[in-house]
Amino acid sequence: MSADFSNSEEKRINCEGGFGIIPFYLSIDKSIPDGAKLLFSDMWLAQLQTGYCSLSNSELAKIRNVSARTITNWVGLLKEKGWIKTQYIITQQGEIKQRNIYLNPKPEINNIQEKISEADFVGYRNQLLGGTEPSFQVYNIREDIIKKNILPKTGFGDVEISSVKSKKVKTTDDWKSNEAFTKLWYSLPEYMRRCGGSKGYKAWKQETKNGTVNVENIDKATRFYLMNLQDGLNPQYLSTFLNQGTWDEFYTRAVEQEQKQEKARVLREKKQKEEAEQRKRVLKERAQVFEAKYQALKNKLNAGYDTLEEISQNNEELFYDVVQQIRDYERKLEEKEAEIKHQKEIEQKKIDAENSKHNLDECERELWTYISQVIDANAYLDRNKKRLPNSYETFKNLFSNGETLLEVVFGDKSKESVVDSLKNNILVFLMHEMSNEEVRNLYNKRNEAWTIWNKTKKEIA
Repeated sequence: MSADFSNSEEKRINCEGGFGIIPFYLSIDKSIPDGAKLLFSDMWLAQLQTGYCSLSNSELAKIRNVSARTITNWVGLLKEKGWIKTQYIITQQGEIKQRNIYLNPKPEINNIQEKISEADFVGYRNQLLGGTEPSFQVYNIREDIIKKNILPKTGFGDVEISSVKSKKVKTTDDWKSNEAFTKLWYSLPEYMRRCGGSKGYKAWKQETKNGTVNVENIDKATRFYLMNLQDGLNPQYLSTFLNQGTWDEFYTRAVEQEQKQEKARVLREKKQKEEAEQRKRVLKERAQVFEAKYQALKNKLNAGYDTLEEISQNNEELFYDVVQQIRDYERKLEEKEAEIKHQKEIEQKKIDAENSKHNLDECERELWTYISQVIDANAYLDRNKKRLPNSYETFKNLFSNGETLLEVVFGDKSKESVVDSLKNNILVFLMHEMSNEEVRNLYNKRNEAWTIWNKTKKEIA
């Protein structure tokens, strides 16, 4: 697996052509994966310019082509074995701004859990150095040196800082006396507490000592870790969760989620504010549309405000209620006006129908007055007796008392079917057999008047 120092990592590390270093005891420690050893080499290159490695787990994961979770586990393991130490730069708000990793090329030999046999050592020496004794200085980084950021700058073996062994801080088993820790401890699920209170407290003190990390940060990371734990998986023991740096990863994720939620909240509130302002503008515009109508109906509506715009800015519910009342009032007025208009239209249609009927009667009389002048009805019947074998006697009876044609057409018997039959016979004779154009014109005029009258009659039916 080769390291990739491209893009942003190359600028930060700035060690083209350099060589990473893996300390001897680290290289033969079988309890540490090879990937973690290579990670130590990457961090060695990264710290050459500044004395510490400030790359995040995500950036280290890109270099080593593994997941950020794997880097977290490796960093935790190297830290637990004493090969690295971490320092956090904290903002005034108590948030982690940057993590610095300091390398300890020679931790306490007691931290190496598995004994290194003489054969392993000789074999390693012969493999690398052809049987000669390795020659290099040994670094023992003390706490006060780490705090002052005094670390070798150019490589392994240039400066011997100190041969004084680090003093181990004794941890107390009286973990129940720490209120902050017990609050966290008893909030954890049972499985996460199987490491025991003393061991969990020791890891907790290690991560919170000297005030470099807020206690609340670990609490937040733990809550976020448990909330996002995959179904069916048991959580890490608290000691493992802290020692391997898992809490650091989940604290970062928790902060990112809070920032996203805060950003979403700000955007949501901004949108709500804009919508409220837009709603007020719309209400104001609508108030201006109905203002004149409100003033005309103010006494009837009894809303208690001088203007409709004032209502829109103080009581939105009342505003819509008043507008609805105005609309209802206008609708009733429109319905009343429509009803009056409809009645007027009906009355006018009745007048039109009467006029059209009067016009029809005049056309009818004009037609038959002319016909009575050009034809003698009795003489017509006698001349056409043979053509009217079934109707002759019936037609003659219409004139039995000496009635004229106009008296038959417009008299008491004018509605009888026999009169209509007589009229049709005479009209056919005059228009078709005699080709009387005047009769035809008067007949057409009469038909037009009948059509108009029939239409107006249907409209008022």
